[in-house]
Amino acid sequence: MKGYGSSERHQNNSLNVLIEFSNYFDSNTTFYDLNQERTHPFIFNTKTKDSEKDPEKRWIIKYVF
Repeated sequence: MKGYGSSERHQNNSLNVLIEFSNYFDSNTTFYDLNQERTHPFIFNTKTKDSEKDPEKRWIIKYVF
C-alpha cells in the first residue's frame, strides 16, 4: 500500500478490517474456503450502519463491490 501512495490512515483502516475479517471466521477456514456466501455475512453483520448513523448510506460505497 505504501508503494501506491496510500495514506497512513487508509493503511491502518485496511489492516483493521483485515484483522476483523480474520477474527470473524474460525481458525480452520482457509483463503480457499472463502466465497460470496461466506464473506457477505461478515460485511452485512459487521459493517452496515443504520439510517440514523449513516443517512446517506456511505457504508455501501466502501464495502459492497
